[in-house]
Amino acid sequence: MASTPFCKTGMSINKLRLWVTFWDFSDPMSLWKRHRRMFNKNLDDRISRVVWIESQKQAKATIEYLENNSGNETLDGLRKITINVIGKAGYNWEQKWSLTEYDSPAKRATGKEAYFEMLGLATNMILQAAFIPRKIMQLPFMPITLRNMGYHLERAPRYINEILRNEKQSNRTKTSRENNFLSLMLQASEEKLDSEAKSPLTKEEINGNLFVFTTAGFETTANTMGFAVIFLALYPEWQSWIQEEIHNLGTSDLTSEYEKVFPKCKRILALMFETLRLYTPVGHSTRAIFNPTSVAGADGNIYHLTPAVDIYVEQSIIHLDPEIWGSDVNEFCPSRWLDDSGNLIIMAKGHFLPWSGGPRVCPGLRFSQVEFVATFLVLFQNSRCAPLALPGESYEDASVT
Repeated sequence: MASTPFCKTGMSINKLRLWVTFWDFSDPMSLWKRHRRMFNKNLDDRISRVVWIESQKQAKATIEYLENNSGNETLDGLRKITINVIGKAGYNWEQKWSLTEYDSPAKRATGKEAYFEMLGLATNMILQAAFIPRKIMQLPFMPITLRNMGYHLERAPRYINEILRNEKQSNRTKTSRENNFLSLMLQASEEKLDSEAKSPLTKEEINGNLFVFTTAGFETTANTMGFAVIFLALYPEWQSWIQEEIHNLGTSDLTSEYEKVFPKCKRILALMFETLRLYTPVGHSTRAIFNPTSVAGADGNIYHLTPAVDIYVEQSIIHLDPEIWGSDVNEFCPSRWLDDSGNLIIMAKGHFLPWSGGPRVCPGLRFSQVEFVATFLVLFQNSRCAPLALPGESYEDASVT
């Protein structure tokens, strides 16, 4: 295939404009390279350590709540973990774990508080947020949650500007910067990313990156953790499997030992990978042809592609291909990810794409892996999960897959 790069399609970019009005998309390839350098520079082990500690802190609060409150609130609890971890690692915004719903007006909230209330509402009502005008949302007869979301979405630029202003003022009084994504991006805005960068990050670029970082990282990771818990409830033998690994770690104080403990949690990562294989967060990746390109098809023919052609890479089909995964492709089997020595198997290029692949692989890959492992390490260290039977239903009925 020619070396011409594939780019994001114009359609995808225009969809993004509904949410992020801060970037100049006139040169998509140079834009991507610029922001990719920024993400790679800042989403490093400094952030991973924060994610590790905060994920475990939030997971402990979740377990304490669930042990004392019966009900079907596990999945909501996982979503709270995810948004709170992003708040801490992204904005140095510490939030106590709580299942409080966004059902009352919070019009005095500003800055980080208002921004995260907006994100919580928008991610739960993604279609309404994208397609209903803000003014319509705020009409008196609309549901209170929709009115609140409209209020906050209309003021989102103000919130972000306030967050940036406060962070800059805070940094001026500190001898060292906080290890959070916002602080590191502000540092990037004050210097050139590298010798190829024409200028530092602008305020508009920081705004756009913060929004994408927050929304993309929240929904995908929260859903993956939710599916993983459901799988473990349906197949309790895999709970025992990961707990064996947890109990063999040889320490009860796991919170502060990211560099030591995370590399040993291979079974928990295998659980994550198997969940992502069966329930990929994004159904397909879209790429566009900007220059004439030739590709070889599986049938041996050469196909000549012209500009304005879109390419759809269907991850779900690849992840359920028996030629890649074997005859048990439809079975939930986390151990398929480990070799005989218990080490993680590295799949061939293009066979496992939950974070996409190649130069466009998701920059939050490590972030999501650390969050998942830290959360499940705490949740299943001394606890187990089981299906919750509906009224009139037996446990056996609830456990039927």
